[in-house]
Amino acid sequence: MAGMRADRGHPYGHERFEYISGMLVSMLMIFAGLDFVQSSIEKIQNPTADNITLIVLVTLVASILIKLWQNLFYKEMGATIESDTLKTTALDSQTDVVATFAVLVSACLSQFAHLNIDGWIGLFVALYLIYEGVDSIRGSVNNLVGSRPSEEEVQRYTDQLSTYDEILGFHDLMIHHYGPTQIFATVHIELDSRWSLDQAHETIDKIERDFQKDLNVELVAHIDPIDIDDRLTAEMYERLQAIIKSIGGGLHTHDFHIEHGPHHTRIVQFDVVVPDDYPEDDKTLNLRILADLRRYYPNVTTEIDFDHNYMGHDHTVL
Repeated sequence: MAGMRADRGHPYGHERFEYISGMLVSMLMIFAGLDFVQSSIEKIQNPTADNITLIVLVTLVASILIKLWQNLFYKEMGATIESDTLKTTALDSQTDVVATFAVLVSACLSQFAHLNIDGWIGLFVALYLIYEGVDSIRGSVNNLVGSRPSEEEVQRYTDQLSTYDEILGFHDLMIHHYGPTQIFATVHIELDSRWSLDQAHETIDKIERDFQKDLNVELVAHIDPIDIDDRLTAEMYERLQAIIKSIGGGLHTHDFHIEHGPHHTRIVQFDVVVPDDYPEDDKTLNLRILADLRRYYPNVTTEIDFDHNYMGHDHTVL
């Protein structure tokens, strides 16, 4: 089902079925763990001696070896075809190895040391199964809801964007997963405002094609024209940076523009990246920045976008 092509009702494909099937396998692990809890408690309350024969011993060892091979096979195949279901099945085989090994240890202790701890070992295995199942479900649910991509993935896209010398900078990277291989991303790319529209489009188009070819990512890039030679822009930008630095809290800005407003006013447009632990709300911060700017430029007003959820570090000129 995850391999079905995109259709009119599901334009991003069906790969998230991988997360659903992985979650079902995890639920089976939890049910098995709960069943083991019940049987283990009964054995703790009514312990019985286990007699191990050579056939049983050989069978348990063979089972452990087969499950180890299955675990490695599922891991390798899951990584090769990027299947969350197979990765979860590999975890299921891993828990089987732990459970069978525990049975082997318990039987040997009962047979040779006359220690009846089968129930306690079974309870440990049951709790281990439940823990692994819950942890696996958490990962599947995060994928379905939409979780933050790994730092390695963000760095991979950042490194790719850093290879283009013709762009001035980039920021506001967003990454969306609709399955293991259905990845969409957006980014703002800064270009010299003196470029023609055709030149800008050609550069952006090349970057988007490279992402598709090299990283298998559908990238959509937004153009931010930067006037790098305007004296007022440079002066006001430096003033803004001093204001942001004085406020503190790990704030920084990008996407800086100045537009002409009515009655000889100027509209200063920029984004402010706000850390998760910043204490003030966006409205209060907006008023602080505007008040500080108007101390030096009484005829300005601001249009500020506050960024909270973008990935990676900004690589921006302004």
